Amino acid sequence: HDTVRPDDLHGARLGTQWLLRQGHRRIAFFNPVHAEETIRDPDVHFHVRDRFGGYEQVMHDAGLSPRLLCRPET
Repeated sequence: HDTVRPDDLHGARLGTQWLLRQGHRRIAFFNPVHAEETIRDPDVHFHVRDRFGGYEQVMHDAGLSPRLLCRPET
């Protein structure tokens, strides 16, 4: 199907880069819907995977450790 969707990967990169330019170094990715163990699962919606991927990439590029805050596994 034809579709138009936002570039979540790039958007997350831009947001994380902006926070870094503001001097922040302890930047976390918060997702209250998924448990940490499932954030990269292929069944997780692509928006979540792309947003986390963009954030994670910029953090690694900056030499920082990504912090993932999710709901506890039930």
